Order: sequence, then structure tokens, then C-alpha cells
Amino acid sequence: LISATGQQTVDALAFLLAFALTALMDSVFHDKLPHDHGRAFAVNGELSKGKARGSGLIFVLCIALVTLAVVPFKVEYLIYTVLLIASMLSGYFDDASETAWNEYKKGLIDFVIAVVAGVTYLNFNGTSVNFLMLIVILIWASINVVNCTDGVDGLSASLAVVSIGTFLLAYGEELGDYSTAAIVFIGALLAYLWSNAKPSSLLMGDAGSRA
Repeated sequence: LISATGQQTVDALAFLLAFALTALMDSVFHDKLPHDHGRAFAVNGELSKGKARGSGLIFVLCIALVTLAVVPFKVEYLIYTVLLIASMLSGYFDDASETAWNEYKKGLIDFVIAVVAGVTYLNFNGTSVNFLMLIVILIWASINVVNCTDGVDGLSASLAVVSIGTFLLAYGEELGDYSTAAIVFIGALLAYLWSNAKPSSLLMGDAGSRA
């Protein structure tokens, strides 16, 4: 077991590693990401035209690598990480596609991810009440709610940082190892926001919003 001071050190290093790795990878792979074509229904869609899109690919993979390196290994957490990457990849391939994916196709992918996540949670944690359908609905809705608010990458990432930080302050002890994972999320998102700040040069795209 790691002492409280030792855990704080691990969390601080995890935050710095996630921030630095995401910032570095954003810089290295900026020109290799797909570029935005401008979106008719997005907020200031025309202003986004030509900017690199799909940074979610980078920060999600950085989050996965850092958390797997610093969080004690659990099969449950590994499954969640794989599902996170799967959700991100469905968005990234949509970003990179010349023709946008059919909404039913993405909805089906989201449904499968939500079901696997729900079954995993119930399998490893158990509950006296089987609320799998509620879990599926919440996860499916969570994947899609940000994706539907196209063109507000900075706002969604900022709110995610605030929300995750609030949960950390309120339920840090109950979250246990997931506190470190949450701190990694914040570090990676702040690095993304650095590149997305006005005048932004990088968009998270569906790869980030769906994750």
C-alpha cells in the first residue's frame, strides 16, 4: 500500500506526465491529423475549416498509456480502457472519413460499448438490484451528448475538467485508484485546451467528444 504522501507524489507525476505527453504528441502529430472541412451546423463551423481535427486520438491514447502505467492493474479497469479507446476510434474514423458515418452505425457501436461497460461493472462490483438498462442508457447518452453539441470543443473539455475535479474533491476517497485516473484525464485535457485556446490550431473532433 502506498502512503498518503506517496500517493500524492504518484498523482502529481501522473498529472505532469499526462500533460507533457499529450502536449508533445499534439505537436509531433499535428500535421498528420485529418483536417476540418467546415461544418454547416457547428458553432462557428466555417472558422474551423482547415484546422487539424481528431486530437481526441492523441489525448485518449495518452490517457490510456499513463493510467495503465500508474494505476494498479485490474482487469476491470483494462476493459474500461479498451472501451474508451473503442469509443474514441469510432469517432476518429468518422473524422477521417470523406463521408460522415451513418448515425445508426455510430449509435449501434455506442450501444455495444455501453452494454459491455454495464455488464463489466455489474460483474466486478455486483448490486442487489440489476440496473443494467439504466447503466446502458446513461453511458449511451453520455457518449452522444457532447458529440451532438458540435463545435464547442473547448467548452466541453473545460466542463469535463471542472466536473472531474469536482468529483475528485467530493469523492476522492471513494474513488480510490480511479482518483489517479481522473487526475490523468485532467492533465491530458488541459494540454489539449492549451492548443485549442484562441486562436485554436487543434480540434478534438468526434474522436475526443465521443470519448
